[in-house]
Amino acid sequence: MSVSTADLKRLGEVKAPAGLADRVLAGAGLADEYARFDTVIGAVFVAWNRSGVSAAARSRSADEFEEYFRAEVRRPLRPGTPPADMAHRITDELSGKRTLRFDLRGLTEFEQAVLRKAREIPYGQVRPYSWVAREIGHPSAVRAVGTALANNPIPYFIPCHRVVRADGVIDSESRRCPGAVARRTGAVGRSVPGRQDDWRVLLPHVPPRTAGARAQRGFAARRG
Repeated sequence: MSVSTADLKRLGEVKAPAGLADRVLAGAGLADEYARFDTVIGAVFVAWNRSGVSAAARSRSADEFEEYFRAEVRRPLRPGTPPADMAHRITDELSGKRTLRFDLRGLTEFEQAVLRKAREIPYGQVRPYSWVAREIGHPSAVRAVGTALANNPIPYFIPCHRVVRADGVIDSESRRCPGAVARRTGAVGRSVPGRQDDWRVLLPHVPPRTAGARAQRGFAARRG
C-alpha cells in the first residue's frame, strides 16, 4: 500500500492523546513520578526517577507539590507507585543513614557541589557556610553557597539546614532552606549547638519556594 504526501501531512497533524508522552517516559523509567510518604517529620511528597530522588517537599496537597515541581525542576511529573523499598530507605535517610540516590540535573555544577558537600555533614551536626565553600574549592563564594542551599530541591535528605553562619547563628539563608529551622520554632537569629536533633526543630509545614527564588541561581553560578 502506497502512502501519499497528503497522507503524511495529515498524519503530522494528528495529536497524540493527552498525557501519552508522560506515560511513555514513565514506562521507560525516564520520567519523574511522586508519592506521599508518612515520615518522622510528617507527610512528605517525594519525586523520583530512574536516576534517584529528584525533589521533596512538605506540601499541603499533591496539586501544590506538582505545581512546585514543575516551576522549580521544570519537568513533567505524575503520581506513581514507588519502588518497594523506598519508604524504608526514606526512614533510614532521616535517621542518618545514607541510602538514597539523587538526581540533581538542572542544577549548576556549583550548586551540585554544594549539595553533595552538605550531604556529608553528619546527622546532628552543623557546619558554617565558609566550611562548605572551602571544601568545594571556592573559599570566597560564601554567599553563593547560601544561595545554592536555599535552592535545594531535596531538603530533609540533603541537609541544607545543617549549614549555618560561622558564629553558629541560624540566619536568613538558613531559614530559606526548605528543610531549615524556621520562624515558628523561634530559632532564627539564635545560636545553635554543635550538635542538634535535626528533625525535632522542623516546621510542621514549609511552603514551596516561589519562582523568584530560582532567579537567584544565576548569582550562585557566577560566584562559583
